This record gives sequence, structure tokens and C-alpha cells, in this order.
Amino acid sequence: MKVAAVLGLVLLTACGAVAPDDSGDGGADSDGAADAGSPIATFDLVIDGVVQSPESCPASHWEFDGDEASAPTVVIRNTGDVKLVYTAAPYWSVGVGTTYVPGLVNPAGPTPQDVGTLAPGESVDISAFYLGNYTALLGASKPFSLPDGGSPPSDEGTIPWPSAIPDDGDAGTMYVAQVYVAAGCPHPLPLWK
Repeated sequence: MKVAAVLGLVLLTACGAVAPDDSGDGGADSDGAADAGSPIATFDLVIDGVVQSPESCPASHWEFDGDEASAPTVVIRNTGDVKLVYTAAPYWSVGVGTTYVPGLVNPAGPTPQDVGTLAPGESVDISAFYLGNYTALLGASKPFSLPDGGSPPSDEGTIPWPSAIPDDGDAGTMYVAQVYVAAGCPHPLPLWK
């Protein structure tokens, strides 16, 4: 698994946006975006100003150790070179036939839901939508990790690119990553299936 993480202090502006990291760590350009040509889509999950590192879960790549409660600030930052679409919500219908598509509101799902697009280097403050556990569903035109010879991770997958979301060129396929925050490795059910 290849994960890019940019460690640094996150500054919040009055409008809730996050200033890009200028440290140059993690292969990022001065605008906070990764170098062009990366084979994967990358992002940071920043909780209370600290970039989180994924746990070493055997079946998942995007489970983060953390408190299953609200936090003062929770930010998703696009550190890659392709746009990310996202859905963030405090509540999700899980395992009952309700599926979610990153970047689109699911009218059958609980509200509120925050959806949007992040260009390379952009961030979104999802604090108002954070309660831990299922946190966000991300989509991109590139995978979020490279195959490592083992079983594919249960928190990544693919779906046909939704016609309601403009794609990056001729993608056709949306790669999906599910962001989950909890203690241990609970192996959550996928939200997009």
C-alpha cells in the first residue's frame, strides 16, 4: 500500500477552508497538491490540526484510529493530482440496501449529507458532519492504493463514473475509498455496494 501523508500544521481560515501545506513533504508541490503523474489519488484526514495515519488493518486501508465522537475540526484535504468528490455525513444507512455514490446526495439516506468536489490542493471542513465511525466516501479517477499482492481492501472499490458528475477526461470508472474512524480494526461494511 502506498499512502501519501503530508505532516504539518493546518491553518483554518474564517470561512472554514484549510491553507495548503507548504512544507514540501510527501511529494507535494507548494500548492499542497501531489506531483503530477502519481498513479494513485491521495488525501489527508486532519483531525484537530493533526494529519491522521491509517491503521494497519489487514483488510482495510482507510480505517483511522480515533475517538468515535465529535471533534472540534475535521478536514479532508486533496493531496493528489486529480479531483476528489466526496460525501460526508454523521449518519449512514448501512447494510439495508441503501448505497451511496461519492459526490451525490442519496435521497434515501439519512440527512444531513455534505457533498462536493475538491480540486488538487483544496480542503473541506466536515466538522459539522463528523461523529466518528463512517466518516466520508471519496471518489476519484485514480485508485487510492496500489495492489500489494494480497486480497483487495474491503474499503476500496470501483463503480461506473456517475453521469451527474463531470469526470477527469475519459475516466469511465470511479475509484472509491471509504473513510472510517474508530478504535481497532472493526472491518466496516462498504457504503457503495
